[in-house]
Amino acid sequence: MAYYYAPTEVVDGATKPVGEIPPRVSALKYDENMQRFVLSTHAESTPIPDEWSQVDAALIEADYPGLLGGA
Repeated sequence: MAYYYAPTEVVDGATKPVGEIPPRVSALKYDENMQRFVLSTHAESTPIPDEWSQVDAALIEADYPGLLGGA
């Protein structure tokens, strides 16, 4: 499993991650203040849009304590 921060765009009135969303992607959180989604992906989740930034679990836990089940 890999994690990404993805900027947002509004399509037909709905806020979504920028780009074409590949299969088996889960939105863990939408951060309205930062205008980004926290996403988890699987090996089958290809291709990942260039606008998404890969991050690690430690950064997500630092930015969003407890989101991944950490203390």
